Amino acid sequence: MRILQQFPIKSVLVTGANRGIGLELVKYFVKQKIKHKKKPVKIISCSRSLNTELEQLLDFVSYVELDVTNRNSVNKAVKDVSEIVGDAGLNLLINNAAVLYRGRGVLGCTDQEMGETFNVNVLGPHTVTNNFYPLLKLAAMNNSHIPISCARAAVINISSELGSIQRTLNSYTTAYRVSKAALNMLTKCQAAEFIQDDVLSLSIHPGWVRTGLGGPQAPLSVQDMKVLQQFLPRSVLITGANRGLGLEFVKYFVRHNQQPGIQPTTIISCSRTMSADLEHLLEDVHHINVDVSNEGQVKDAASKVSKIVGKDGLSLLINNAAIMRHGKGIAGCSVREMKETLDTNLIGVHAMTQNFHPLLKQSAETQAHLPISCSRAAVCNLSAELGSIKGTNRNNLYTAYKISKAGLNMLTKCTAVDLIKDNIICFSVHPGWAQTSLGGPQAPLSAEAAVEDMIKIMEACTKKQNGAFLRKGMNSIMF
Repeated sequence: MRILQQFPIKSVLVTGANRGIGLELVKYFVKQKIKHKKKPVKIISCSRSLNTELEQLLDFVSYVELDVTNRNSVNKAVKDVSEIVGDAGLNLLINNAAVLYRGRGVLGCTDQEMGETFNVNVLGPHTVTNNFYPLLKLAAMNNSHIPISCARAAVINISSELGSIQRTLNSYTTAYRVSKAALNMLTKCQAAEFIQDDVLSLSIHPGWVRTGLGGPQAPLSVQDMKVLQQFLPRSVLITGANRGLGLEFVKYFVRHNQQPGIQPTTIISCSRTMSADLEHLLEDVHHINVDVSNEGQVKDAASKVSKIVGKDGLSLLINNAAIMRHGKGIAGCSVREMKETLDTNLIGVHAMTQNFHPLLKQSAETQAHLPISCSRAAVCNLSAELGSIKGTNRNNLYTAYKISKAGLNMLTKCTAVDLIKDNIICFSVHPGWAQTSLGGPQAPLSAEAAVEDMIKIMEACTKKQNGAFLRKGMNSIMF
């Protein structure tokens, strides 16, 4: 989503756009266009028939009749869309059209049902993508100044977790499952081939959504669907938020809330003192003065945050507050310096996590429809590669800091083991050597870039990464 802010999509085509997720996607892009005067400039909705809801959007949307199972219909649609987008090409193709026959296991699924399901769910995306590919390739060439992304040229295939062979425990909706597994393979083959033209291809699982396919008993509305496509914690608390990486995290979430069509995140900043930079953001942020090494202040902060987040609880706790005494080896590190460092970098994190655990648990319970992730309930501890025991062999500098971060990594692992029963994940991240008061001006990475890298890690973290020590690119660091 951040790349879309920098390079807005110029054109998007959605199949199956007259109902359910397809219609909601069209509404989302229209909302962007009207309320925020943002691109996409050209929104193209495709379906076999036009209904009342879609017809009401035609002042802002181009409608092209399309039956994805009919080659002649696809060929005509390509001509119509070519006239709409012109020499600019098509930036984003969303293959959403699908059918599902309910409750049919292997023995109950007829050849006709299997064939019809494959025609729509697999052959349809294949035919549509192949025929629209010249327009996608054209968009990629015309936008060579934009990084490879959905803003440049991409195909998104709406798949389903039911298409996961590894996670299949029953044969319910056999034809649909088989078709989505095949679609996932199609996506993988497309991705391998299309990347040579700078065109992306990816699959998305939208969640179990209340649509014609999902049924009325599904836990997610079509509006909720977006939460599974973006990193959208309902609330976030950041310690050490008055400077450096903590302040940059606050700025990120403030910008995040300014994006159109999303559920805003409640942002809570915590620090011992207020800074001028943080004060400028207080219209968009709840601030609480807290010294994480003071247990009384931490307990008081938890009580205040409880009133801010209410019954929703706290989705994400980012333990960022830390201190570092520069250049102190074993001989030069006093007991007082060691104690102060451990109080903030290790014991403070423990105090924060322990006291905010009830609010994290509350978030996990109230968002049980979400997969285990940072959008549901998580603790992210900012550690450092200097805390890796295996990696410490060059020098004995920053002894207290190294020891505190090694201890923090063990605390992260213990916390992860303990809290997963409440559907809360906990992991450590190494931000890289960043230009902060700790990292110094000579560091190669800006604070903003470091936070962007860590946000990407948080976006990708699931139960699989619980207890991990991660760096840029989701790479694990040896403890």
